[in-house]
Amino acid sequence: MARGTLRAAKSRGSGSRTAGSAGARGRSAGWQGSPVVTAVVSVLVWGLAAGPVLWAVLRLSGTEDGYPLFPALAFTPYAAVAALVPLGVALLARRRAAAMVTVLALIALVAVLVPRVIPSRGPEIPPDGPRLRVLSLNLEYGEADPRQVVGLVKTHRADVLSLQEADAAAVERLEGAGLREWLPHRVALDGTAWAAGALYARYPLKRLPEWDPSAEFRMPYARMDVPGAPPVEIMSVHPTPPSSETGVRWLREGLARMPSAERHKGSAGTATVRILAGDFNSTLDHAAFRQVVDRGYVDAAAQRGAGFAATWPMEGASLPGVALDHVLADARVRVEDFRVGKVGGTDHTPVYARLRLPAAGD
Repeated sequence: MARGTLRAAKSRGSGSRTAGSAGARGRSAGWQGSPVVTAVVSVLVWGLAAGPVLWAVLRLSGTEDGYPLFPALAFTPYAAVAALVPLGVALLARRRAAAMVTVLALIALVAVLVPRVIPSRGPEIPPDGPRLRVLSLNLEYGEADPRQVVGLVKTHRADVLSLQEADAAAVERLEGAGLREWLPHRVALDGTAWAAGALYARYPLKRLPEWDPSAEFRMPYARMDVPGAPPVEIMSVHPTPPSSETGVRWLREGLARMPSAERHKGSAGTATVRILAGDFNSTLDHAAFRQVVDRGYVDAAAQRGAGFAATWPMEGASLPGVALDHVLADARVRVEDFRVGKVGGTDHTPVYARLRLPAAGD
């Protein structure tokens, strides 16, 4: 009798647990299938998917006017990586349409980014053709370590040094560190510590009128004769930073006024090679910068597959690095090497490009 009672009790207990489990599952399923929860999940998934979609539309359309949109677009490579988050959420939530839209946006972003890591050969130029080694650096208010700058010139055997934010005091410190022993020729435009600029070269420099004399930042522009090459014109580039609405407008206007390299004729009537080197305050993700490149230039970093090499900020601001500093070479020039380095006292990296120039008369 006791055993029978015990079995009956166990049976009732088991039945109660089974019924309780079934009830819990039913309540859980009911909660998960609730229209309210479904709507909330959908809003969350589509809200996250909207980020990469909007970014891709802005990047592909060239819509970049205004602050903070213009500086934000410099971080497009990071936006592409971040797009994996909404994609993962959409897949976990089984929202196929949102996942597909996010995938399309990601493909669009990757399509414009991948070419920067694929080296291109460039024009065919005889290996014994004239060579030009270009080094550029933003000194950050002239505070970069002068001995380290001169050391880079020696290491790379630079033929040209393009400097931004190089006021008279910075120029004096650099020359005190022996810069003119290596690059004896100079064109310097003084101004405030953030607006001055200078060019140093192994070969004689002839100062040319500033391309944009109305610009807030001074951009030295000069011609030099490289043995065996056509005349070379080089500019130390430093347009206004996009740190405000006004700054964005001035930067875009400054980039629009940059000189073209398309078969430019110098004063002697011969085809002149143009090189723009400096802190452009913009990247290949800015339409205004791409329009400069499209006027007959190649970006040295991108041509060597180093288009993601960050040049700012190297200290100070806690932001991911972006490529603001560039060497743009005439499309007739072959880029043989591109590198970034490190100099103390500045939040920019130096950028170095070894160029093979066309022969005179080509």
